Amino acid sequence: MTKHTSLLYIGSLLVISLILLPILNGDMLFMVQSRSFFMQGPEYLADCMHSVGGILIWAGTALTQLFYYPWAGSLVLILLWIAMGLMLRVNCRVSDRWQWLHFAVPVALLVSVVDLGYWIYVFTIRGYWFSQSVAYLLMSLLLWVAIFLWRRERFDIWLMLIFAAILYPLLGFYSVLALGLIALRSIINRYWPIAIVSTLAALLIPGLIVRHYDNIRPIDAWTAGFPFIESNQTFSWPLTAPFIVAIILLIVLVVMSEVSAARTVTPSPDASKATRIHPILRFLPYLLWAVTLCMPILLNRTNHNYHAEMRISRLIDEQRWEQVLDEVDKAPKGPTRQMVVAKHIALIHTNHLH
Repeated sequence: MTKHTSLLYIGSLLVISLILLPILNGDMLFMVQSRSFFMQGPEYLADCMHSVGGILIWAGTALTQLFYYPWAGSLVLILLWIAMGLMLRVNCRVSDRWQWLHFAVPVALLVSVVDLGYWIYVFTIRGYWFSQSVAYLLMSLLLWVAIFLWRRERFDIWLMLIFAAILYPLLGFYSVLALGLIALRSIINRYWPIAIVSTLAALLIPGLIVRHYDNIRPIDAWTAGFPFIESNQTFSWPLTAPFIVAIILLIVLVVMSEVSAARTVTPSPDASKATRIHPILRFLPYLLWAVTLCMPILLNRTNHNYHAEMRISRLIDEQRWEQVLDEVDKAPKGPTRQMVVAKHIALIHTNHLH
């Protein structure tokens, strides 16, 4: 991928994310941090570590506090996504026409933020807004370390088992996913010892370690830390879909990377012949990337009352009572229950309640 193409993908991701996060959903992000709990000190970290994937919970809740300033929190989140895309670019080298897939994973995570809607009131995933992005970035770093050691023939079975045992309590599901990607890479390259051991580690280690936790069912050992969007036994496939799409993209990138590397090592007899690419195919990657960026735009919540409730929450926090009343009066289809409660609170503080 040329430098200019890389900058195009990064720049467009940056622009779309800034529009959808602090500009269109800044009040929602402020609302998110007001409903998130984080406490400094070792006690809270220890409490997080009582759950599988504890370091993700701790990092997610800590970084969510940055949404008190929506622009600051958004920039940090976007930087995590850009770093993730660049790490995937290093780990999974594919042909130029498919390079946009590296940054499609961050776009899936962007969809997971802007498409939640009223679920932010009911779901209970701690640190959700940052934890998944931190997880994918850390997993990308783990794959980079594995590939780095692999290429220098220092990646042995015992080292992988030690890493798996240490990382599962920290990353949960994402350590299992990393092992699965290592196994997939090993199978494609026909390096059977690593393939067998990494597969067995992914299957056995979670079940063995989860016995030391009293807040998780043994059957959930392999998915602990994966964000299933559910509340009171109500499960939302559409809101969970972005994370499934991100996993599929990772698998596709690993397969394409290894196939591309194999073709580079053993080129076909016709590889030296010049091939003409149709002009339309030259622009196909950019078209696919544009379609990908349209997904978070189309799924962004546009309900007036939803955004009004987010703004009112922020206005109450800032004690701007007159503006709360103005916001309630603007509701085109009448105020919601939460807006009525906010109106009464504002009337009390403005001495207008009779």
